[in-house]
Amino acid sequence: MRIISNDNYFIGGLKAIAEEMSAVNTRHLVIFDTGLRSAYIFDSGELRRNRIFDPYSALLHCRSFYFNRDVPLETYAYYLAGHRVNALGRSRLTEREEWAIRVMCGESDADDMAELLCFNRKTYSSHKVKALRKLGIRNALTLNSLLRVWKNNWPALCPKTQREGDFSRYSVVNATSQVSNA
Repeated sequence: MRIISNDNYFIGGLKAIAEEMSAVNTRHLVIFDTGLRSAYIFDSGELRRNRIFDPYSALLHCRSFYFNRDVPLETYAYYLAGHRVNALGRSRLTEREEWAIRVMCGESDADDMAELLCFNRKTYSSHKVKALRKLGIRNALTLNSLLRVWKNNWPALCPKTQREGDFSRYSVVNATSQVSNA
């Protein structure tokens, strides 16, 4: 299991839970604490199997694998036992909502893209609000901070080869970035 976090108490708690669940295979499990109120749990091969090779796409893909950090210990044990995490019940982003998020992250210019897709700035704003709501993110600053944490931790989150995915029972990687909680 790989734990990526700056919170030593969070890391210690997860290790203690995993020790009591020795029969459960957590070998390829990645737990990524972003520093916000939520954390992500996913299999290390999940990104590769879904052909996700950049932190932006990973953030959008793995959003269905995140949960609030302040859930009861039994909930963590449930997730570590291999049950799919979707505690927040997020619905899938539409293509236009995903486009709005890409624009917010600076991947393209909103006006140029709106003109290309034949809709106005207000339509972009509407898609942006819906997308942020679905992601459980309050504003663009928090989204950019979250994306920055994913980018900074990308090498630890997505191993390049199968061998790199075989990490020891507990591999703790301390995140070097803090996310603003605006």
